[in-house]
Amino acid sequence: MKVYVVTDLEGVAGVTEWDPRHQEGDEPAATVARTRYSRWLTEEVNAATRGFFAGGATEVIVNDGHGAGNTIDPELLDPRVQLFHGTGRPDYCTGLDETCDAIASLGTHAMGGTPQGNLAHTMGKGIRLYSINGVTVGESGYQAFLAGYFGVPFIFCAGDEWAVREMQQLCPGCVGAATKFGTS
Repeated sequence: MKVYVVTDLEGVAGVTEWDPRHQEGDEPAATVARTRYSRWLTEEVNAATRGFFAGGATEVIVNDGHGAGNTIDPELLDPRVQLFHGTGRPDYCTGLDETCDAIASLGTHAMGGTPQGNLAHTMGKGIRLYSINGVTVGESGYQAFLAGYFGVPFIFCAGDEWAVREMQQLCPGCVGAATKFGTS
């Protein structure tokens, strides 16, 4: 069984601010925070990878989907993972095709406009609404539609509570793990 995983950063447990690389201020502190966030994401990917292999996966492909795709630390990554990262990726979900048996998302944030979503946005901070065939979706919803084109089921979502709810509504049977809960 071949599992395709898309990652993002804003839905990772413990991440409560925008990517520090894009903030003005203390450069050394931003580097420390970014390194910490990268490690946390990599640990979430490793935990999911162990679960996928324990559940029968024979191959796990991970697309580092945050920004330019340099968020996962390859040195800490489970060596069984095939990683797509960096700016040379030809499309949004490089490696996703009809040979995949399932798709999952990790570090998932709520879609733009979600009132209690932690770091909620869709694709970019300026996009307020994203819809496909009249269905409002966030980034993982977009990934699910793309996977559906290839006949690949969306099976797992980990991240912000509201992102998990979105995916469970959009993809019945999707297993969710909320890693954070927005309060305002």
